[in-house]
Amino acid sequence: MNKLSILVLMSILPVLAQSPFAGTWRADLSQSQWPQKPFQYELANGTFKLLHSDPPVAVPADGRDHAVSGHPSYDSVNVRVIDEYTVEVIRKRAGKLYVNENFKVAPDHMSVADSFSIYPEAGKPGHVTATLRRIGKSVPGAHALSGAWIQENAESVSEHLISFTITDTPDGGVDVRAATGEHYQAKFDGKEYPYEGDPEIDTVVLKRPQPRVLEETLKRNGKIQRVTLMTVSEEGTTLTMDIHEHGGWQSKYVWKKQ
Repeated sequence: MNKLSILVLMSILPVLAQSPFAGTWRADLSQSQWPQKPFQYELANGTFKLLHSDPPVAVPADGRDHAVSGHPSYDSVNVRVIDEYTVEVIRKRAGKLYVNENFKVAPDHMSVADSFSIYPEAGKPGHVTATLRRIGKSVPGAHALSGAWIQENAESVSEHLISFTITDTPDGGVDVRAATGEHYQAKFDGKEYPYEGDPEIDTVVLKRPQPRVLEETLKRNGKIQRVTLMTVSEEGTTLTMDIHEHGGWQSKYVWKKQ
């Protein structure tokens, strides 16, 4: 091999070598740590309230669409009381379905089956079923759903909702995309880059504080909405994601390379 060939080979090796983040990652739900901040609902005197929402939502529970403001993902809420244990909540954006959620409270009022379908703007719809556990006591005189709840598990999740792909880019950054339509390309330079597919987010900032650590900051209108620290294991097969969201929501997820 002559000197020119060696120089050419040396120049392409950094491009060919993948970063530890590159690959398709699938969530291991059995190792997930769900947020410990409670969801809070109130349904009494014909009015339904999402008290944990920012800003809170309060609409008549009459099975009709009611306009709400301050939520980029949805602008109307429709609440239908099916029976003393069951409530359907539909959220729409510009008249299009965003989330269709069904709550079924257990007869002892201590748990609720939460089943919902989500319809992202640019991606595939997906479905999730989960169990919530009551914190504190039920609310006298109110619907059984009223009170504070902690997510206990996710019993079933559409496959495309629990996987995403990271691809290295020639400029030293990454291309991140999911089947839900969320996507961005960014470099690890602390600058803002466009974020697509989620009305809650418009820009992303990436940093790489350590070789196997990626810090992702998601913003909307310049305000931080979520900071995620992604750490890849030494063997490169596991990615641990520590998430801190606006409003004090914290969670941890473990992802396996496929």
